[in-house]
Amino acid sequence: MASACGANPFKHLREVTIHPLLTCNLGCNYCYQDAARTDQAVVPTRSGKEWSKDLVKILCRSERNDLDIVVTGGEPLLLGFSWFKEFFDETRATLQLQGKQVTYIIQTNASLPVENDLLALFKKHAVRLSVHYDGLIEGEELQSRRRHDVIQRLGEEGFPLSAIVVGTQQALAVLPQTLDFFHRCGVAHYHLNPVAGEGRGGRTDLNPLPRNRAEAEFQTGYHAWQNQFQPHDSSILWKFVHFCRTELNHQPRRTRVLPLKCGGGKSSITIYPDGGIYPCGLYCDLTGPSFFVSDLDALDHSMTSKLATTCRQRSEALEQRCQSCAAVIFCKAYCAMAAIRDKHERLCLSQAELVKVMRENLPLTMAIANSFLEYLRKKRGEA
Repeated sequence: MASACGANPFKHLREVTIHPLLTCNLGCNYCYQDAARTDQAVVPTRSGKEWSKDLVKILCRSERNDLDIVVTGGEPLLLGFSWFKEFFDETRATLQLQGKQVTYIIQTNASLPVENDLLALFKKHAVRLSVHYDGLIEGEELQSRRRHDVIQRLGEEGFPLSAIVVGTQQALAVLPQTLDFFHRCGVAHYHLNPVAGEGRGGRTDLNPLPRNRAEAEFQTGYHAWQNQFQPHDSSILWKFVHFCRTELNHQPRRTRVLPLKCGGGKSSITIYPDGGIYPCGLYCDLTGPSFFVSDLDALDHSMTSKLATTCRQRSEALEQRCQSCAAVIFCKAYCAMAAIRDKHERLCLSQAELVKVMRENLPLTMAIANSFLEYLRKKRGEA
């Protein structure tokens, strides 16, 4: 139920990401969370049923009937079969009474063996899996070979797979082989993330040179084009389209750059183990929690406004800098939180380099952009 004053910050909510735990069995030295490492089974501080009750309170306030619940961590598979069974059974039964359909997405590093009972449970609830995998990289701490084998098995089991690749120097060096592997496993979509500026990622020396990142992004577009866009990173492919529309079709460049209007705090939220509700899972220390799960029965307007506006501050300095940047045709807007973190403008520099790479390869850039648009038209026609 909404509070007495009628405040409902979840009216347009579509996706909730939950972090039932912040521990992980890996110790990636670019982890954006500084996740505590453990090799032992984890006993979460709150049960699957407790998490479900809080989620139901939130999701029942959404006007949407198609909802996504993303379970991440840490490493969520450390929670085990019993936690997931309790969570799935309680959440789906309650929300179905409200006429709402739920899609479950679990983000995993795919380094833990997935037992048959857990696989069967995931299939029963039509779980989609998002795997974090940077390729076959040397170093025991990343357990790349084991993750390769687990992802291969999940693909053979018929799970819908997407992937996250963190674009470290080492990951970019083996990126073509990684994309070929995704293609064989049926991975439809992936994201080539930058090395985060949070947690251990902000202290790492694994960032590639801007030119290397730019060439890798161009390479992903070429690979997608050569493989009928299976798999692809749509955010990168749209850059090919925006480049062609602006540079080649002489569409006007934006004269004003504004804060990014993402779904954070409106169509999506993140909940951490302490019950803190955040507009975005990446910049929690910058935004702070807008409120806590324990506040749900007494929300007031100041709380709901903070959730929707806390990460959308205007920055004159950023707006002036972005307007003169060649990569504004890709970005079109800025994330104030990301700009605070990216003190060395690493990603910005790589995007300016990508413009140069596209100009150096104009015929190929045009072919990729046009083919991607045709692919999307066919997809829409099938739908």
